[in-house]
Amino acid sequence: MKNANFVHLHCHSHYSLYNGTATPDALVRRAKELGMSALALTDYCNLYGIPEFCNAAKQHGIKPIIGIELAVAGVAEENSENSYGITLLGMNREGWQNLVRLQPFPVSGELLRKHSAGLICLSGFAGGEIGRLLTDDRNDDKAKAAAQWYRETFGDRYYLELRNHGIESQSTLFGQTAAIGSELGIPTVATNDIHYLDQADGKVHDILLCIKNCTTISDEDRPRMDSEQHYFRNTEEMLAAFSNHYEAVNRTIEIAERIEPDIFSTFYAKKHHPVVSRTADALLRELCLAGMTRRYADSPLADEAKRRLDSELTVIEELGYANYFLFIGDVVRFAQEQGIYHAARGSAAGSLVCYVLGISHDCPIEHGLYFERFIAVNPAVPDIDIDVDAKQRDKILDYVAEKYGKDCMAKVATFGTFGATRVIKDVGRALEFSLKESEWLTELIPMRCLRFNIDDALKESAELRKRYTDEQETRNWLDLTRQLEGLVCNTGIHVCAFAISNVPLAEYIPLQNCREDVVTQWEGYNIENVGVLKQDFLGLRTFTLLKNIVDNIKAAECGTCCNV
Repeated sequence: MKNANFVHLHCHSHYSLYNGTATPDALVRRAKELGMSALALTDYCNLYGIPEFCNAAKQHGIKPIIGIELAVAGVAEENSENSYGITLLGMNREGWQNLVRLQPFPVSGELLRKHSAGLICLSGFAGGEIGRLLTDDRNDDKAKAAAQWYRETFGDRYYLELRNHGIESQSTLFGQTAAIGSELGIPTVATNDIHYLDQADGKVHDILLCIKNCTTISDEDRPRMDSEQHYFRNTEEMLAAFSNHYEAVNRTIEIAERIEPDIFSTFYAKKHHPVVSRTADALLRELCLAGMTRRYADSPLADEAKRRLDSELTVIEELGYANYFLFIGDVVRFAQEQGIYHAARGSAAGSLVCYVLGISHDCPIEHGLYFERFIAVNPAVPDIDIDVDAKQRDKILDYVAEKYGKDCMAKVATFGTFGATRVIKDVGRALEFSLKESEWLTELIPMRCLRFNIDDALKESAELRKRYTDEQETRNWLDLTRQLEGLVCNTGIHVCAFAISNVPLAEYIPLQNCREDVVTQWEGYNIENVGVLKQDFLGLRTFTLLKNIVDNIKAAECGTCCNV
């Protein structure tokens, strides 16, 4: 029994903002080092890290288990205003799609039941509903009722989580949870609530919580983890922690085996760009030939243009991007009809196809522009960005939303990370250094190192290196800083990018509400990698200014004519 294997099913990366210090890639690498066959990523109330996690797992030969720790309204009693944590793991394509759908915060029991198919549910421990009812309310009957509700909702896909973080106060809950599982016939599973890689990283995680909650390390009442055991334990350590419950450890392998392989990559095997026409190849060729007549009617370049156009269209058809060029052409046509100042740019904007469609206005043959630039830069995704008059941008967006579906369109997320100077000051506050000391230390970082890390700064600055070598406090400060720099610390909205699809996005990729905007949970390159179009519509005040100048000139000319 002691040779049993183990899989971690409850892991937080730095995408659990201010509550994790490891990247998805680092978690996967650690699983590989420890000889584990699979790993789950279950960040708190978001799916931000799933693309990165799945790519890393594929690279290192680890089976990815895609999941989330979700906040759910209480189910033991009606109209409960409390929310509790559960862990959901996608078993198959349907399970992943239901994870995408379950993004409100918190999720109601009704919504959870509606979208429970294809999901494995772990109960949580002290923060789950059963755990809270047993510890806070001391109500066994309500705890059993909640467990029964989840069992009825998920069937044999529901497990009671057991954790042992070495906390004496949790030992009673451990026994109570195991007893409920035995009485109701609900299997238990061993998890370790991972928030950092190594046990020694507990200190930097504590600093991260201080930064999050604006507290200092000396504040005894500050929010903190309940133990130093929230690291990536190996199999032997988990077996030791569950010496009387080996079956709960072994059950992690059972759960991992229930997960279908390559759920993420198979779900996103097809492109979902907006569809202008079901016969896009034929329509694009027809429009391009008509454009050829307009552009090269009396040109000596006509024969060469015909040969190049046929070559470009063949490549576009082979890659399946006829609808993309039709979409851009449609948007540009609308802008032209509305008199909206605009321009196209990007790796595909130099193609002859764009020129004859009226998207661009410089002959690529005459000016030596290459269609191959689009192929060389990124054969997977053409790139034609549309710049428009800032004051008229909303007209463009409204047109796209009305024609291609408002529910098929969302703004694109961005992620901010801890930079060297910011995190030095944040860590300094947590360690109770004065603002003057923080500013003094950040001033020692060479300006050209602001986009790099502490190691670069130490190489570049002799004075910073001397302080690091001679002063223990400074060394500790910078060592903690270098462990946090680069971690995600906030989310934002891309200034001009939109995700646009031929299917409702809420059914396909995870979304979130940010004030009045619907925003993707993934950045632009991940949006493109899963087959959704990322299109930039950048509003430029330059075009607004140009329009005003032209309008004033026309008004002045009109006034002159009227005065004659």
